[in-house]
Amino acid sequence: MHEIPQQTGRVTELIYTYHTIALAAGFILDLIFGDPRWLYHPVCLIGKLISSFEKGIRKVFPKTEKGELAGGLVEVILICVITLLVPAFCFVFFVIFIFRP
Repeated sequence: MHEIPQQTGRVTELIYTYHTIALAAGFILDLIFGDPRWLYHPVCLIGKLISSFEKGIRKVFPKTEKGELAGGLVEVILICVITLLVPAFCFVFFVIFIFRP
């Protein structure tokens, strides 16, 4: 088998230094600029979507253990599909209408 060379000494020091500088710079830039208040964060949007789906799904599925399990499974699948398709559609729209020849 091939052995992975271990980084020692000066190289490791430089790597830690660069990572520390990048982390500090990212933290400071986030404090200065942060997320815009007028723009929802994607995690907040997904949370609102989950909450609204849960209310609807609880009305449809029975209040038994199997009903809640099935409803949870449906909700997970729907949320995953939606959070996959929305960025995909945005990307396709961007490519088609922005980079048209």
